[in-house]
Amino acid sequence: MEVVRREAKNTLERRFTTTHDIGVSLGSVMYKSLPKEVSLRMVSCFTEEEVKEVVWQCEGSKSSGPDRFNFNFIKNSWDIFKTDILEAMESFRETSVFRRGAMHLLLH
Repeated sequence: MEVVRREAKNTLERRFTTTHDIGVSLGSVMYKSLPKEVSLRMVSCFTEEEVKEVVWQCEGSKSSGPDRFNFNFIKNSWDIFKTDILEAMESFRETSVFRRGAMHLLLH
């Protein structure tokens, strides 16, 4: 039984190890890798300008419910909310989870 486990582990490790060439190989299927600068950009911090641009692209009268703030309110109160929104976005970037308390004004 131990031999089977060890062989299965070795097979999976060989099959799912990234290469340093063009990309990842999975049998005969080749996947291209992103350029390093693009990869780093995907995990970098959100800038205030990026977050503000996304908020400003949202329809102003939409909200998550009848008793919630809409985007017109958030846009008009940007100087008040921006720190909380940026902190929530940074938390999301680090954990991949929107914490209920962090985005309470926008999501709940």
